[in-house]
Amino acid sequence: MSKAQTVYDILDKIDAPEENRKIFFPGSTHLPEGNRDYKSKKFVANLDHKQMTLLGQEISKTYGERYTLLPLQMSYDFVHNNDNFKKMAIDYWMHNREVILEKGSIIAEPTVKEVDGGLQYDGKARKAKINDSAVFDTLVKAGLMKKPKKKVWDGGITFENGEASVRSYWASGGGCFDAYANWPSRRHGHGVAAFVKTGEKVEKKMIEVVESEYNALLEKLRESEEKSRKYDDLMKDLEAVKKHF
Repeated sequence: MSKAQTVYDILDKIDAPEENRKIFFPGSTHLPEGNRDYKSKKFVANLDHKQMTLLGQEISKTYGERYTLLPLQMSYDFVHNNDNFKKMAIDYWMHNREVILEKGSIIAEPTVKEVDGGLQYDGKARKAKINDSAVFDTLVKAGLMKKPKKKVWDGGITFENGEASVRSYWASGGGCFDAYANWPSRRHGHGVAAFVKTGEKVEKKMIEVVESEYNALLEKLRESEEKSRKYDDLMKDLEAVKKHF
């Protein structure tokens, strides 16, 4: 199964996002066993960064609103201001939006596309001075987040084929927010999907129906209408009989 197909299979099973929630942790009791979180609480897990990015794109097309992975700044803000989010950050780690490129640039809002059966990053890259030992420092100097005022564990950057994706969690041992960047292909049951609703509208994906499925739907409709007519005729007969009593 391709990486993209894994995402499409999950998309068919997850529950719809709640309208009034800004942060969406997709999940379902019907997830494939290999994509359940390690605590078995129905959250989508065990996807790599490119798959997570694709899942956000597909959720956006399905519901007509843009959902993306959280920028590191937003994860930092939420973990210090929202108890529910902090609880999730203690129990799991989360992929963040940014992708750091070894050649000296950052894709702040990456998308992915399918290429030769695999997934490939796309999106505008901005030049950046990469500090291999500090992901916070790298993003701050690139203008992608503010310098943290609260204690953080500033993790390093390890590249895989010239790419490193950002991820974060709450380091209970250190008692602070922790972030680092490494292999985009990394996935684990501890890493759950988390998306932010940006407020942007997205054109909904049209559902394709092949001719055979279309004809089958028409036949079901005709059968339903026929049953309805038979029911109406029966009720008329019953009413006619009643008149004789």
